[in-house]
Parts: sequence; structure tokens; C-alpha cells
Amino acid sequence: MRAIIFILIGIFSYLTVNCQESHSDKEYAVFLENFYFHLIEDTLVTIEENIELFGITILEDEEYIYLENCKKWYSETECIEKARTRFESSSFNKEESLYFKELKNLKSNFTQGRTWDTIQLFVKKHDELNESAIGFDIVFPNGKVIYFYLNRYPDEPIEITNLYLEDGMSVNYHIAVDKSEFNLDYAYLKRKGIINDPDGYVNVRKGESEKSPIVGKIVTDEVFLFTPNYCSDWWKVKSANGSIDGYMHKSRITPYDTLPKETKEKL
Repeated sequence: MRAIIFILIGIFSYLTVNCQESHSDKEYAVFLENFYFHLIEDTLVTIEENIELFGITILEDEEYIYLENCKKWYSETECIEKARTRFESSSFNKEESLYFKELKNLKSNFTQGRTWDTIQLFVKKHDELNESAIGFDIVFPNGKVIYFYLNRYPDEPIEITNLYLEDGMSVNYHIAVDKSEFNLDYAYLKRKGIINDPDGYVNVRKGESEKSPIVGKIVTDEVFLFTPNYCSDWWKVKSANGSIDGYMHKSRITPYDTLPKETKEKL
């Protein structure tokens, strides 16, 4: 595992300088290594270990998964009582984390089919002036990306605040038993961008096709939100005021954080 730490630290050393106080890059690298160790090497991740990765609020997801599984065999009332008894048990923290067990079912997304010792990672750091989190993109040789957002406050433990797969959707959406419960607007990763088109505008389509109806236009220097999706050439976009919501071909999108400093200041 030492080689993994070396790769991460080596890449962090020349990336964007933080604009706000945060943990050191080495601390973030060690944290990400620890996450992958649990994902790939550990046969059983306890609830206590999962809290160290995601924070205490992950217990809500633990309870959700437990109740949904329980309802397959018992009534809702019985399941609520079983969940209460389980939570109050002195051995609760040492039990297997059901949430992380679900993450293990997505292992191929996190590794892109490679064993950990053969993965050559490029880790791109996003410091978007977010007061509470810093983004880390793990980029694989096949071009696909996993998006981590980690707590930035140096006086608090590093925790995963958000986690998205290569399709730009929250991990919680992927492991949800009933996806209809999700507010999809919150399930998508959103990043800022501008258009890349000499015509001065790009049509936003209703669906993922150039033959799909046009629902609006984004013009040059108009900052909008987009969801990167490395499972498709058409990415979900939304205007800053929310009036336009549809899809744009990824070749027409320039991520805001790749722009020169002068352009950012202008925008």
C-alpha cells in the first residue's frame, strides 16, 4: 500500500493551492488510501470503521438499509423495534456496516476492474471555495472518474461528505432500495462550466441526442451547471437560474476550473 500513498502525494504536490485553510494533502492521501483498503482488502467493515470514513450521520443510511432489508421478512412495526434493539446493543459498533457492504457491491466502479496494485491513479484536486468540503477526482486510465468530497475543516476529522460514481450520480442513489424516494436534483453532481462553441451559443436538448427537441440555449460566457457522466457523451446541464434543464454534448462544455485566472475574473 505504500506505493499508493506515494502516487497520491506526488500528484497532490503540484495541484491547485488551497484558497481556504484545510487538512494537508498528505492527510487526504492517507484517508483515501484507507477508504480503498477497506473497500478492497477488508472482508468485514464495522459500523465503527464506517463512521470514521463517513461521519456519524452515516447511521441514518445504516438504519435505512437495515429497515428495507428487514421489511422483506417482517412488518414495519417489527422492523422498527428490531432496529431500535440493534442500535442499543453494546456490540452495535462492532457489527458489519450494511452501508459499506453495499459499497463493496460497487467495487468494480471504484477500481474499474483493476487490482489495486496495478491502478495508476491521477488525483485531481478541486478547491471551489466551498467552506466545508474539497473535491478529489480519482481518474482512471480508461478516462472514467470517481468523485470524492471530503471535509476541509482542519480542526475536525476528515470525512466523506459526498461521493459520486462515474455517471455523476450519488453513491446513495445507486445503493437506494427505492430510487423513487430520491430527489434527483440532489442526486446529481453539479459543477460549473461555460460553453465551447465558436457560434456563441449551444442548444440544450430535452434528451441525450442531437435530434431531441431544443429546450433552451446557453450563450458564450454564461456560467451554467453540468453533471459529468463518463457513461454517456451527453451531459446533464442546467442554467444558473434553473430555467433551462436538459442535455448538452460533452464536447461543448468547458469546466470552469480549467479556465485561465483572467477568464474566471472576467466571468
